[in-house]
Amino acid sequence: MNNILLLASNIHKSFHSGNEEIRVLLGADLSIEEGDFVSINGPSGSGKSTLLHILGGLQHPDKGKVVLDGKPLYSHSDRELAEIRNEKIGFIFQFHYLLSDFTVIENVMIPLLIKGKRKKEAQEKAKELLSMVDLTNRAHHRPKTLSGGERQRVAVLRAVINEPSLLLADEPTGDLDWAHTNTILQMLTDLNINKGMTIIIVTHNKRVAKIAKKTYNLIEGRLEEKNEM
Repeated sequence: MNNILLLASNIHKSFHSGNEEIRVLLGADLSIEEGDFVSINGPSGSGKSTLLHILGGLQHPDKGKVVLDGKPLYSHSDRELAEIRNEKIGFIFQFHYLLSDFTVIENVMIPLLIKGKRKKEAQEKAKELLSMVDLTNRAHHRPKTLSGGERQRVAVLRAVINEPSLLLADEPTGDLDWAHTNTILQMLTDLNINKGMTIIIVTHNKRVAKIAKKTYNLIEGRLEEKNEM
């Protein structure tokens, strides 16, 4: 039996708009084993991104507990949380958020440099990853010169260069055509199968969700596992 990497229990989260309270998560529970590939489905506005942010240490829940590697995630200070996110958790978002003033290879290197790795070591690792996704010839280009698919591939590499134990992907193909979507999905599948990386992807796209080993639907603030017939 695999070890539990991430455990979320009774997660609640609400937001306020004027005098109105918007209750998004109403007791969501999730258990993720090492090596899992999980998709969380639901329509826009259902709370998928909010849940992912809570699981990744970006947003405190109003109520409930998140445990990563056997330790309560939100018992850490903000500084400790930042270190955990850099070392253990990779994030991929629908919009790549690459730094426009840096080249492709510099964008990919950043997490290693933050971690304290030498520039030469970070550069060699970034070159290796870029070659795996046919972007070597774009290494010294700025993000604005890349296509949407190329930018998202760079964003994936930046998220995984530290070899995080957990990769969180928020609608990572939502802004791409189907050809580029297939490229990103293949990258995620390879990371899960060949690197053993644990992946949680949130999406409203059923075709994207099918690449996962387990699927959950976020319904009325709670998660329900979807069993294929």
